Amino acid sequence: MNFPLPPRSLRLTALYRPRRFSPAAPELPTESFSLPDAGLPEQDVWRLFWIRRGSVRVSGCGLDCHRGTDCCCGPGSAVLAGPEAGQSLRLLSADPACPADITCILFLCGQETPVLPTASVALLSAGEPERSLFPAFLEECETLFGDSSPEEKKEQAQLCASLLETLLLLLLRRSKNGAGTAPDDPLYQSLLDYLRCNLSRQLSVDQICRDNRISRSRLQRLFLDRTGNGVIHAFSSMKIEEAKRLIPDWGLNFSQIADRLGYRSVHYFSRQFKQFTGMTPSAYAAQVRKVVDMGAWEL
Repeated sequence: MNFPLPPRSLRLTALYRPRRFSPAAPELPTESFSLPDAGLPEQDVWRLFWIRRGSVRVSGCGLDCHRGTDCCCGPGSAVLAGPEAGQSLRLLSADPACPADITCILFLCGQETPVLPTASVALLSAGEPERSLFPAFLEECETLFGDSSPEEKKEQAQLCASLLETLLLLLLRRSKNGAGTAPDDPLYQSLLDYLRCNLSRQLSVDQICRDNRISRSRLQRLFLDRTGNGVIHAFSSMKIEEAKRLIPDWGLNFSQIADRLGYRSVHYFSRQFKQFTGMTPSAYAAQVRKVVDMGAWEL
């Protein structure tokens, strides 16, 4: 039994070299590579911003995140900006003390691309498949924009395009399916945005209720129904996930990481880190170093 393949709903025509930057000092891609046999004279320019570390406030382009005009994206999120976004899109670190680490991918595609969102900006959440695919795409891009023969570049360009197309399709499908949350509940999504943008603070349930104008009982019920735990447990889990991303940054010690994430002491941070991960920060750092030595750490 076979399945006839439909026409591709997403086809890239050119790629730019990915660039990593902080919102404080943006450096957008300038070096491009046209894909062979594109056959599409009219092209739209799209940008994919991949947030590796830190939290980012996204504003402009008519975004409305239920608590104002700014939306907040945490690590493991992506922002897909279409041709209409132009220069009105703004990405700023949610916490100036912890600048975000962002990779920008600029690509071109034909105007007839129905799979891409109609909105000028889409906020996307990445899961494990997307997080695993992204480093592979970056690695292939380094090869493409490195020293190789024209014939080799044709193959490398096709592989890069296939990886990025797959990554985009997975991100868009996850967004369409709701990524396991309730996409029809803007209040819950707004609360998650609020927590992501306040990882450097010590929040209480009462403070969260006041800032979001929600009753204590409704707040707890929202998180219990979706996560099986209360809002503070969800907030602490976000902090530990961010700590796991900060630990590979050898410029920070555990005290500095604890301070950035709003812990009152490094000892309390260490206890909570072990509670959520089953290991101490030191043991986790040693495990990370071992992976780095093997050359397998994500970019």
